[in-house]
Amino acid sequence: MKEELSIPNVYGLVYKHGSNKTQILLQERWKPQSDKQNSGKIELPGGKLRAFEAVTDCLTREVQEETGIKLTRILDKSFRFDISSKDAVLTVYPTIVSQYVVGPYPSLLLVISCEGEGTPKSFGDGTKNAKWWNVTEALATASSNPDLITPLTLGVFRSQLTV
Repeated sequence: MKEELSIPNVYGLVYKHGSNKTQILLQERWKPQSDKQNSGKIELPGGKLRAFEAVTDCLTREVQEETGIKLTRILDKSFRFDISSKDAVLTVYPTIVSQYVVGPYPSLLLVISCEGEGTPKSFGDGTKNAKWWNVTEALATASSNPDLITPLTLGVFRSQLTV
């Protein structure tokens, strides 16, 4: 039997700078060819982690590519340890993990809390309609219309967001 591995992705729970955690950045997933099940649904911004790319660098790159938003601060703590001239390790905590244990594909999200600023662009890399949402509005949508939100993002909402 062939071993199937999970695909690591880095996503951001991006709060609008200066909003006191009352606004978050969300976008519409737009991958009608490769992800018909979730295309058109609301999600957090993020994407695939490149080999040997620091997760914080991946987060910054993906949020910029997908939404045009510049990150101003990583809220999770991160530490780089240079173990030797050949080994360096980055630790980030408390990162949120959201994973399909049953679902359409073996995706694993490492969700990092951060702040960003700027006006989201309307169309990005595999996304569209990025905008700042009030946390109250996002939670109300999750409660009344959970099918409008990707399951991985919905899991983050239910475990992390409060009003």
